[in-house]
Amino acid sequence: MIEVKEKREARGEVLTAHIMIRSNADSMSIRIAKNKAKSIYENLKAGADWNEQCMLYSDDVRTKKKGGQLQWFGTGNLVPAFESAAFALRKPGDISTPIQTRFGWHIIQLIDKKGVPPLDEVRADLESKISRDTRAADKKSTTISKLKGSQNFKAFSSVRQQLVNYFDSTLLEANWTFADTNADLKQILFTTNNVSYTVNDFFNFVQEKQKKRRLTSLTVYVDQLYNQFEEKRHF
Repeated sequence: MIEVKEKREARGEVLTAHIMIRSNADSMSIRIAKNKAKSIYENLKAGADWNEQCMLYSDDVRTKKKGGQLQWFGTGNLVPAFESAAFALRKPGDISTPIQTRFGWHIIQLIDKKGVPPLDEVRADLESKISRDTRAADKKSTTISKLKGSQNFKAFSSVRQQLVNYFDSTLLEANWTFADTNADLKQILFTTNNVSYTVNDFFNFVQEKQKKRRLTSLTVYVDQLYNQFEEKRHF
């Protein structure tokens, strides 16, 4: 049985722009950024040009030259405070009061909004995508199984099961590191073609490949990285 812990309203997608004033974690930096954002907001309410204000003041260097425009996004794609403020805007051109996220302070402008398409309109595309993904996953799984058999693959499952204990939330922020003096690093995860791959090999792989995964659980992400590591030793 699947237990539903939380339901989110399907709100479609929005296209927005923002002016971001970056701040550090200290209270002085937050206060300065907040006051600057409030001043820009007052300028906009008084008739100042959005693109001009964005170019002059936004700290988001990736978007300021195009009026602060972001990509279309839906529920669960960005930090909750930003999403809530964006979806609360009603008409194209509406702007939010300054809102705070861990990145700083933002003023958001609504460019466009679209609702959730009827299921009948997307059913065929969804079914086709699921079918393609399933076939590809089955084919990949079969190929890996054959390779393992031909390469004398042997896994040490007890070592793998302990891997998640070496990680913490820094992995989800792509900031994880490990001490190379740990004796456990010599433990063997698996052998293939008479070559042994250790915990140390896996940890080095993780340090190189880790990416931010704020919406993925730690256990799931460690499993994903391990599967990638194992596959790369066969292909």
